[in-house]
Amino acid sequence: MREQLMPVKRRLSKVVDGRITPTVIAAYARALELRARSNGSEADRDAAHEAERVVDRALQIRLWMTSVFDVDRYRDEDDPDWQRSAELKRRLDAALAQASAIGESAA
Repeated sequence: MREQLMPVKRRLSKVVDGRITPTVIAAYARALELRARSNGSEADRDAAHEAERVVDRALQIRLWMTSVFDVDRYRDEDDPDWQRSAELKRRLDAALAQASAIGESAA
């Protein structure tokens, strides 16, 4: 007699790697804004750092990987993590510029 196996539903990963969504673009814009004024108090620097981590988490960038905010400071073009972050940063900057252009044309 053959043993019958129960049918199992295959679940696809819910992780969407590097998707640039309106939420991610807004978080990136906020992080850039906070970084620009983080030369002030320690609270400003902490807020900027937390905003950067929000973007990194949304893009599945782990602590040991190069952040999209560190691509220009730490240049290692042979590192796949750096390459991925550089590409994500390029896409984020393009999306932010496009969103700004749309916002200006609507005004």
